[in-house]
Amino acid sequence: MDPSQLEAKIRQALASAESELHTEQLARQLGIARHTASKYLAILRAKGEIRSRKVGNAKLWSVAPAAEATTGPSDAGAERVFLDLHPPLDDGGAVWLRAHPRPGETEVAWEILDIPAGTVGEMRAPLDLRPLHIGTDFMIVLRSDTLDVERVGLFDLLRENPGS
Repeated sequence: MDPSQLEAKIRQALASAESELHTEQLARQLGIARHTASKYLAILRAKGEIRSRKVGNAKLWSVAPAAEATTGPSDAGAERVFLDLHPPLDDGGAVWLRAHPRPGETEVAWEILDIPAGTVGEMRAPLDLRPLHIGTDFMIVLRSDTLDVERVGLFDLLRENPGS
């Protein structure tokens, strides 16, 4: 089966489910191996199309809530799409918008906006990085490894203008 067809079938199965589906349930429903389901679920989660939550050792999957899209210019002049229902704010009040990753990207662009001043910065980060708290010179993040084990990390932020 073509990967894009499989992704579409997974999205459809999750969208039509009455509740969240366990990886094994989804694999059985689609007639695919559990590890194949896990692989494509991780891809769709990285794209922001679905979400998961852990309950004990089980991972339950559902369609990500619809987000309003706004666009901003990218370095290449093409439009980047930003999909965030609740974008993080840093301690200075700036909004951090995560761009929707393009197929094949391993990193994603973040645009930092100060509402009165406009864009004040950009950064690139791994797809799996999820900010928990953004301070003036640090970021506490949650990351998942290849086995979906979540870890908390602390990163230094280097800003050109420390007050931003």
